[in-house]
Amino acid sequence: MTCAETIKWMKEKGYYKHWLLPEMHLNSCGPTARYKGRPVGDSPELMPLDSTLNKDVDDAVNMHVAYTSHMSKDDPRQFSMATPKKGLEAFKRIYDPITGTAPSSKRIITDCYRFLAALHVIANAKGG
Repeated sequence: MTCAETIKWMKEKGYYKHWLLPEMHLNSCGPTARYKGRPVGDSPELMPLDSTLNKDVDDAVNMHVAYTSHMSKDDPRQFSMATPKKGLEAFKRIYDPITGTAPSSKRIITDCYRFLAALHVIANAKGG
């Protein structure tokens, strides 16, 4: 995302203005200079979806594909990853807020508590 060519493309498409970047010369010198011009917050332990919940969704889709593989291709209950369109449909069905199965409420709550624990560890280490 920080490649000059990518940044040029993001500016052309209007995406770059939405990036949260350090201001007032932050990350321009000292030990954080290597992060100059990079967006802040690229830390998976602070984002439950990046940390484990996306894996839960992937696992659920794979299980549903396996469980329904014996069904006819015309059966609307079948889950398939045979084409990008069918794969998208499988993920949408699993992720649906009403009828979906993953991530579960319990896992979301657990991961949100992990997020809070991670904040305490970062604060106790003074951001290190």
